[in-house]
Amino acid sequence: MAKRYGKLVRDNIPNIIRANKEIPNVRVMDTDEYRRELLYKLIEEAEEVRHAGYDPDGIEIVTELADLKEVIDAVVDEFNIDEELIQKIKAERKEKRGAFKEKYFLESVQ
Repeated sequence: MAKRYGKLVRDNIPNIIRANKEIPNVRVMDTDEYRRELLYKLIEEAEEVRHAGYDPDGIEIVTELADLKEVIDAVVDEFNIDEELIQKIKAERKEKRGAFKEKYFLESVQ
């Protein structure tokens, strides 16, 4: 019985599956579908980082952050986003809104 995945995977995954004597069923997505799936992958990887954050060794979170960074890089490439623009806007938002160093948790506003 086939195990269903229905998600974007890294380029070498089909070959890894074949090396394990299994048969991958893959197809190449068009641009619109690829972009949509790439953004879903961003959420998937962010969730994996969140779960890995509770790893006592701290090794798993580094691995998951590397995966998340790979997806972010793919989004930047696919959408032709200028890295310098990202850094500029990041700096502006940090200046205006701050960072996360104070560890504030907003309970409510009256």
